[in-house]
Amino acid sequence: MVNVDRLARLKILATSLHEAMSRYDFSDSGLNLQHFPSECCHQACKLLTMFLFDHGFTEIEKCVGSRPDDPTGEHLWIIVEGFIVDITAYQFDDTLERAIVASDSSWHTQFHGRKKQFGKEQEPLGQFVSRMKIQYASFYEELKQEASRIATE
Repeated sequence: MVNVDRLARLKILATSLHEAMSRYDFSDSGLNLQHFPSECCHQACKLLTMFLFDHGFTEIEKCVGSRPDDPTGEHLWIIVEGFIVDITAYQFDDTLERAIVASDSSWHTQFHGRKKQFGKEQEPLGQFVSRMKIQYASFYEELKQEASRIATE
């Protein structure tokens, strides 16, 4: 059974982080985020995982897939408590949703996604998040604060 309050909170948080990332100047980050959402789904998934983990979502998996007509063009999104969450899907011409948060997404089925673990083999999610916070220390807290502010508007 779907927890409607949990799903609504997940949508608000994902949309808020998306908005904060859209406004943020990543030019000094050293990461491929300057043209968010284009070609940065891997980094965006890490940031989204960190942000949702900080807000109490601890059941998060990464999903990686590619279209049959473009097997080298990977796309990444996350699965949170069984829900598909993707804040970079609209970089593709065939979807307009800025943040997809859904129990099912026919758009994602074309990628033939497979779940993969974040981080190192057998690394607990909390440990991965802690390690990423160090890697993204130069901007994560500011981004998190802005997204949290947007979520309360």
